[in-house]
Amino acid sequence: MNKAEQWIVSSLLVIALLTFFFPLTTIRVPVLGNMDLSGYDLISKAQVLNHDLDAIGDQRLADMANGPSEAAPIASAPTPQIAMPFSVRKLLFVPIEILVSFICALIALLTCLRPVKLSLRNALLAFGCAAATIAIIHLAIANSDIHTWFQNQITSDPSVDASPLSGLAVQIVQLAANAVQLQASAGLYVLAATMLLATVVLQSGIVSSPSSPSLSVEPIVDQTDHSGRNRVVVFIALAVVTLAAMAGVLMHTRSSEESENGGTPVQVGNASGEFDPTLALGVLYGSVDESSHMATWAHPTAPPKLFSQFAGGPLVVRIVSTLSTTQDGKPTKYLISAARPANLEDYSCHACWDAIGVAEFLYDGSQWRLEASNPYAGPGPGYDGSPAVKLTKIGTEHYAVSWTIKDGGQGEEDSTIYIVAAIGHWIGGVFKQDLSSSYDDGECSAGSSRCYSNSTSIQFVTGNNRDYYDIKTSTVGSKPNEDFSSVSPVKDTRTYSLIDHIYR
Repeated sequence: MNKAEQWIVSSLLVIALLTFFFPLTTIRVPVLGNMDLSGYDLISKAQVLNHDLDAIGDQRLADMANGPSEAAPIASAPTPQIAMPFSVRKLLFVPIEILVSFICALIALLTCLRPVKLSLRNALLAFGCAAATIAIIHLAIANSDIHTWFQNQITSDPSVDASPLSGLAVQIVQLAANAVQLQASAGLYVLAATMLLATVVLQSGIVSSPSSPSLSVEPIVDQTDHSGRNRVVVFIALAVVTLAAMAGVLMHTRSSEESENGGTPVQVGNASGEFDPTLALGVLYGSVDESSHMATWAHPTAPPKLFSQFAGGPLVVRIVSTLSTTQDGKPTKYLISAARPANLEDYSCHACWDAIGVAEFLYDGSQWRLEASNPYAGPGPGYDGSPAVKLTKIGTEHYAVSWTIKDGGQGEEDSTIYIVAAIGHWIGGVFKQDLSSSYDDGECSAGSSRCYSNSTSIQFVTGNNRDYYDIKTSTVGSKPNEDFSSVSPVKDTRTYSLIDHIYR
């Protein structure tokens, strides 16, 4: 290997090794969240990654494909469990394939510093290129296989057609299936491309010095031409690497856009295509009574602890409001609903909260799509009331649904704001804050030491997250001490940022 080859191959291998610190793979699974993994992540988080990748092929993902769990299941034939595709069950080999490629690149770079057999260096480059390419192909096959598996799991479930929630179950599963993405990032494409180019440079001898076996003396080489040819080769190599990186970024961006627009098509429009809240309510919860415009959710999914009294019986769901906005240039509708037990004649008390549900629908130009839905997004006011919901802008192109609940009793008065936002195909509560809190034992005017009153203002401010604003809270007034025997003044300012779907 001459100096020109050594310089070119070494440069390509350095570029390949630098991708170790850039995203190589992207794994999006609802039960795991989003993971953009660099080579460093593959090593430093090996045990956690091993556990998470195993979860992709275990029963938790199978349960997600079988639709929402039911608090009162109906009798049905057992659902046949289709085995996870081999490519998905063996996803743990992807980080191994990538690490093998990096190891080959590192050893090949070290061999450029001292003379070794050309066949060894060529073998390392070829093997490393093959390992990176196999990782890319493995991810592409697994991504395709897991979507096919979801569809097959749905069609093989005999309870789907019999269940009154079949439409909702299928939509939830399709949303989950569209949200699952296993992708190779730009860094992995650059790694494979640089290893391939280094292999081509050595195998082809395109920059080798000319020689002639028929002459006993060293041939005269035109140094100017030889140097010019080397510069051309270097330029071509760098151009190919740049194009490969751009192609990887474009493919990654396209896949992300497809994931963002991957909501389930639903029939929630009237004859003219306008959004019909009653049709949307039926899609989400089942049959809707034409006179009351209320849906009967016969077999609700298991509620969270806050609504534990909802378990074991049907719920009636009414429409609270429909909010309209535009996000990323597309019309967006939020259907806000309220659910309560159907078998309770008297549901009007201090702690009788309705479950406020929020669903996001997006119009893609030809049809409405259900992007995200959560029937238990937060509590409503007591005494069978309906919250006054509104849209709140929480980012440059993002909105949230918010409402305020007032509560009180025996001298206490509280006001709490709930903010629910859709992030990708997930929707739920992202922020909760007491706006005011006070206590009056009837002796405040006489100087009672137990009386307090405070208020909190919230403000959305620009922070480090370019997509979502930070929330700044300012609290003033007085608050009780831990033993509630006395009060103390409070003046507190805090800033919260959106991290993992929650303002923290």
